[in-house]
Amino acid sequence: MKKTIFSLFISILFPTLAAQAQTPVSYFGAIPDLKVSGNEFVAKKPDGTWKAVTLHGVMDTPNDYFNGNRWSKNQNLGWPVYNNPNAVTLCKQYFTKIFQAIANPAKGSYCNLFRLPLDPAWTNDPNKTATNGGDENDISRFSVDRLRTYMGDLYVPIIKDALAHGLYVIVRPPGVFPKNVTVGDAYNEDLVTVWDIVSSNDYVKSHAGQIMFELGNEPQNMSGNLADYFQPIVNKIRQNGFTGILLLPGTSYQADYRNYNSKGINDNNFAYAVHNYPGWYGGWDANQSEANFISTFEAQVPINQKPIVITE
Repeated sequence: MKKTIFSLFISILFPTLAAQAQTPVSYFGAIPDLKVSGNEFVAKKPDGTWKAVTLHGVMDTPNDYFNGNRWSKNQNLGWPVYNNPNAVTLCKQYFTKIFQAIANPAKGSYCNLFRLPLDPAWTNDPNKTATNGGDENDISRFSVDRLRTYMGDLYVPIIKDALAHGLYVIVRPPGVFPKNVTVGDAYNEDLVTVWDIVSSNDYVKSHAGQIMFELGNEPQNMSGNLADYFQPIVNKIRQNGFTGILLLPGTSYQADYRNYNSKGINDNNFAYAVHNYPGWYGGWDANQSEANFISTFEAQVPINQKPIVITE
């Protein structure tokens, strides 16, 4: 699991938008609804009009291992940790501390966005044996029952806590894409199931203006069209009544969106979730060129069509 600070806009690419961060959309009680307008995210003002905004925040995953065993250490929770009800309480308490730290202007922190993976540590069945290597891209142990359980016991409470701290929330599905996928394959069906459960949740639907869905994490190679892969997922989410922003991934670990050029998604409230690590987009150490990085990024990411979120 990668952990990284992320920003809605990259200031070197969008210098005119950087100043918008001076007018935050949270750090106070209720946060306004968001929607997509052109290539911007806009927030609803009290007078009913909409204003372009910049969001900035962090991600963390409710996985004890990736958080240095901070909530299981010296707690005698047994193994697996995630079968112990006390682990749920300790995990939620840990995330409250995170939200208190990252959205606290009095102490110099100004986050207004949080990315929450539905970590497979909770959604995988520990009684099953992994059949495809056991890594994050192995869906063989995924349990619908556990996802339903922890939507109620853990994920929604964390989302509520984040919103109460003035943080918009991006929800990401469990695990990552298998290396090679094709339209209608097992993982495609698995994602439809995941988002059917998540988007059917009453609390999530009632807070659609503050919650976004990142529909998948790091597709590598796609046989077929991305739009054909994600359109059934989009359709299921909308049929369930969730009206919030949907964030679509691209191939090459969310670095290339040109596959959408031949066929786009049929929806009116979506954007793109993009990943950007050191050395990507032609910017490795031996090729340090800001102009080359920008031109490569612009060629692969449709920044003029839709807003983007750098989620990793």
